[in-house]
Amino acid sequence: MTSVGARSPARGWAFARLEALRALRARVTLLGAAVLAAAHAVGRWQEAGSDGLFVLGFIAAWALAFSPGLSADRSLSFDRLLVLDFLSPLEYAVGKTAAMVAWIASLAAFAWTVAALFSGGDVRFASWYTALGALLTLTALPAVAATDLLLGIRLPAAATFVLVFVVFLVLSAVGVEVFAVQAALGLVVTPYSWVSLGPLLLRSCLGVALTVALVGVAAAARGWRARDHSGAA
Repeated sequence: MTSVGARSPARGWAFARLEALRALRARVTLLGAAVLAAAHAVGRWQEAGSDGLFVLGFIAAWALAFSPGLSADRSLSFDRLLVLDFLSPLEYAVGKTAAMVAWIASLAAFAWTVAALFSGGDVRFASWYTALGALLTLTALPAVAATDLLLGIRLPAAATFVLVFVVFLVLSAVGVEVFAVQAALGLVVTPYSWVSLGPLLLRSCLGVALTVALVGVAAAARGWRARDHSGAA
């Protein structure tokens, strides 16, 4: 028992690294990077807004290229194999979530570099707007994971973005003030005010924790059903 417990963190960490490398090597990751760079270049050229379309480019890159791979694991029964023979549901969930966070961190690092280059080395601009984009996408993690698990589509982040936009429209149509919704989500921020990012930071931490819980419960249910069917047979 002791030796197995001692190996568990190592197995979970190895799985997280494997998932992160798999996501970063995907061809769509390069597409996302190209979209971000192109959007910000056009925004700077057209002088479109204070951020030069940087946040829009960040969200577009994330929507087009980010995928937790949960439905892909399910289609191959890879999650069931891991949970039954190699990892606990919690280790699987932590590994998957860590890979998602690593992917977003890599996008943020690339975005910071792009922002700094196009702004002539304005580190303040690059840092604040990159932090905003990263916190937004981290906050959306549980919604993306749920979309991937329930719908099993190739672009769960894009679908989540569209669904959120539709929800905003519906709430606005029934009389709910958009500002109230933005405040509830922590989206009321002041450019270059790090303090104003506090509510969004808290929601992003909650988003990561909820993603671990959601993926863990789904993995446990898959493993439980597999054991139940095996016992019944």
